[in-house]
Amino acid sequence: MSGSCLSDSRLWKAIHDLERRLTELDAEGRLEALRETVVALGRRAEAMDLQLNALLGLLEAKGVLTLDELSDAAVRLDLADGVEDGRMGADLVAHAPRCPSCARPVNPGRSRCVFCGTELPPAGVPGAGDPAARPRIVACARCGESIAERDAYYTEDGAVCPRCFRR
Repeated sequence: MSGSCLSDSRLWKAIHDLERRLTELDAEGRLEALRETVVALGRRAEAMDLQLNALLGLLEAKGVLTLDELSDAAVRLDLADGVEDGRMGADLVAHAPRCPSCARPVNPGRSRCVFCGTELPPAGVPGAGDPAARPRIVACARCGESIAERDAYYTEDGAVCPRCFRR
């Protein structure tokens, strides 16, 4: 298992932000307390990273999941807020419309809920009854599923299938 599982986490961002503030607060005499906090957070992140990697190694060794399945799950969690940025951003979905079936946040431009597959009502979608407004159907190269092009997630690297979460 290579790489750090926490490399893009909020904990690393907090450590970076604290390190930046160390130089800003040096004149106020609180430098040492902040430095100790940064060191403690770094140790905590390293311990969590070790435990997470050990857990993932055991799960893979016992055949519970593969690294590809883990990667798919991470992409799914990352895309839950609609932005592939290596972070979970619950704030982005706080005011999103909800699926009438599972109550999870949905993109109003989609025809189906990506979580439970329930067809979403077309209310508020311009031209929903217009045959010319029908979505373009594409096939995922990995899973073969036919999906509406607008239902795919779009990242800097291209479209991501909402079923298998692969490009």
